[in-house]
Amino acid sequence: MNQSRIDLNQAFAAAITGAARRPRGSMRVFSAVAGAAWNQGVTAAARRRPMHWIAIAALALLAGCASVAPTAMAPGLQLIEALPGLYTSGQPAPGDWSAIAARGVATVVNLRTADELAGRGEAAEVRAAGLRYVQIPVAGADGITADNARRLHDALSPDHGQVLVHCASGNRAGALLALEQADFHGVPADATLALGRKAGMTSTEPRLRQALGIGP
Repeated sequence: MNQSRIDLNQAFAAAITGAARRPRGSMRVFSAVAGAAWNQGVTAAARRRPMHWIAIAALALLAGCASVAPTAMAPGLQLIEALPGLYTSGQPAPGDWSAIAARGVATVVNLRTADELAGRGEAAEVRAAGLRYVQIPVAGADGITADNARRLHDALSPDHGQVLVHCASGNRAGALLALEQADFHGVPADATLALGRKAGMTSTEPRLRQALGIGP
């Protein structure tokens, strides 16, 4: 790990630790995260993308300290806004797509394998609701790989827009999204883990740690 990445990790760790002592939900939390990270060693590369780093830092803090409640987007389904305009969830029902589209989602990225959805035509359901459909089969925790992170990145490019990334429960969606953010946006390890947990990652966390090259 180079010195700039070490400095950046330390800056964000200091920002999050300090801001965690502030009142839950206060704007001072956001200011503490953004300001401390900016003043305590954020590199020139990060400063070229200030809003991305500020958003990641704030979301990491909220995940660890304030337990942001998921937003109910459709009957029987909760979508978590992991990043602005980028949602994760478990499996939507066939009747959920119109409600999801009504909330501004334009693209659905399905991480489930064909075997998991045998007998169901999700692609047709999604397209019938006027949404773009992308499938990236992620077979369990072993599918949390750099190759699949790149495929997700390609699906999200050129910007996130209004996108829903789903699997069966949100577990794979959270982990793969976090890896994509680490690999293609340089998000520090601690913030990557916090983002993954916020986005639904549970049992796939050890695999994400392995992919990031960090210990348990």
